Amino acid sequence: MPEVNKIIGSRVAKLRKQQKLTQREVAKVLGLEAPAVSKIETGKRKLTVEELIKLSKYMRVKPEVFYGGIIKPRAESLGYVIKNDSSIYTKAEWEAVKALLALPVETREELARSFKSLAKAKAIVR
Repeated sequence: MPEVNKIIGSRVAKLRKQQKLTQREVAKVLGLEAPAVSKIETGKRKLTVEELIKLSKYMRVKPEVFYGGIIKPRAESLGYVIKNDSSIYTKAEWEAVKALLALPVETREELARSFKSLAKAKAIVR
């Protein structure tokens, strides 16, 4: 996975430079400090799903620009089947589902664990 982070990071840096953006500008969009963007670009920090989506929208590119060709998505790793029918989702929900399914298996599994932990924590607070 660290190699994947380096590749994605280098793509972030390349696109940022092509668009003549500073790390500070990208950091502001992502709600981060500039050093965090540097870490992303060098592969020392992963982009979260939310950050990937924000960055894609801000740079006006598809998320696949960052991970395309190095990651092969597998929907079945989510542990359930999502009906491939955008009519049952709002546009924003459908875009989020597509972005989630396009992520690497390891990232989706990590997200699933995070959501489960969050749900447990929320249940305890209630």
